Amino acid sequence: MDAVYDLPYARAPHPSYGDAKIPAWDMIKFSVTVMRGCFGGCTFCSITEHEGRIIQNRSEGSILREIEKIRDKTPGFTGVISDIGGPTANMYRMACKDPKIEAACRLPSCVFPDICPNLNTSHDDLIRLYRKVREVKGVKKVMVASGVRYDLAVKSPEYVKELVTHHVGGYLKIAPEHTERGPLDKMMKPGIGTYDRFKEMFDAAAKEAGKKYYLIPYFIAAHPGTTDEDMLQLALWLKKNRYRADQVQTFLPSPMATATAMYHTG
Repeated sequence: MDAVYDLPYARAPHPSYGDAKIPAWDMIKFSVTVMRGCFGGCTFCSITEHEGRIIQNRSEGSILREIEKIRDKTPGFTGVISDIGGPTANMYRMACKDPKIEAACRLPSCVFPDICPNLNTSHDDLIRLYRKVREVKGVKKVMVASGVRYDLAVKSPEYVKELVTHHVGGYLKIAPEHTERGPLDKMMKPGIGTYDRFKEMFDAAAKEAGKKYYLIPYFIAAHPGTTDEDMLQLALWLKKNRYRADQVQTFLPSPMATATAMYHTG
């Protein structure tokens, strides 16, 4: 990955766009990808099929060099890295503890129904990376805008504290996707209790840092296997927790997702 990311990119939209405003470019021009792949195996998502289940990581040196290039060559840089992450914010350098087991394993997820005991869930490398990035001259703030896999984050209170203290800009997006066990099992997502534990840790870290930060939970409606009763219970949960749900999407069957096969076959 380092060889690809170290190439001399222009870091600018194609000249054919002229002075046109490109929202996608505005979103990512100050962001940095640190890894590819995902071992989550969520059935509605095809990232694993596109990028692989085994995480591919960039070296710290490559990441720091790209940040220096953004600082020196990207017009409009004010010292804020808008995102440092990837398909998931906190899978950097996570892998199976045993290469032989990894080579033989055919399970679609390393974290469902429970986190595999063979999975290294240490966040130490990512915490060290965050600290090195913050030390880069000219960098004032480093944000984490990629989605955080909270079932992994609760394994590392130090990571949650580091994240909240230094890398949240008021809101942090995470994706419980639903509250009910039925649809969550179909999605291959953890139970809502794991979200509750993460929220407790998040709120405690924010209070300790003296900051008012909020979680933005994402939800999916009408995923295969979801009943009207499931959606009613989700609505009641939102009301109980005083959430005004803005980040909700209706399930759409997309290529290469397991849930698409579920949708078409019933």
